Amino acid sequence: MTPAESTKDKFRVAILEDDPYFMDLLVDVFEKSGKFEVLAKFTNIEDLVKEIPVFMERFISHPEEYPNLLCMDILAGPSADFGIDAINGASFSLYLKKAEVKIAVVLISSLNSAHMTTLITNNFPGFLYLQKTSKITDEVIIETALQAIQSMKEYQ
Repeated sequence: MTPAESTKDKFRVAILEDDPYFMDLLVDVFEKSGKFEVLAKFTNIEDLVKEIPVFMERFISHPEEYPNLLCMDILAGPSADFGIDAINGASFSLYLKKAEVKIAVVLISSLNSAHMTTLITNNFPGFLYLQKTSKITDEVIIETALQAIQSMKEYQ
């Protein structure tokens, strides 16, 4: 399934973020930009995974509601610790890539890694890395999101 064009000239975004303050920041930035509509918010990976069948069924009959973008904390994991094999944002993003799900993804983390940025940008079209910092600006968040969406469109 491929993302439908944005409705009402807004891109649709789903967010997975376990930090309530950063979640609020992302929602506020996206909504205030006038370019995005936040469709869904998840604070743990379990809730996101549980909703996938519901979303996919809905998108079959309403492709205009398919998200253009998933903003996902790479370390957001389960609400309970299930050990080293537990799914988290990073492993879920690899699943999306392997399954060829056509959605732009912004991977978010407080980890400062030029290597990760290069790895993601060069090997995962439609995926970009955004580092959480105290100095992050609304413009950087929006520009990164728009770049990921554009990269996914060029890849399709």
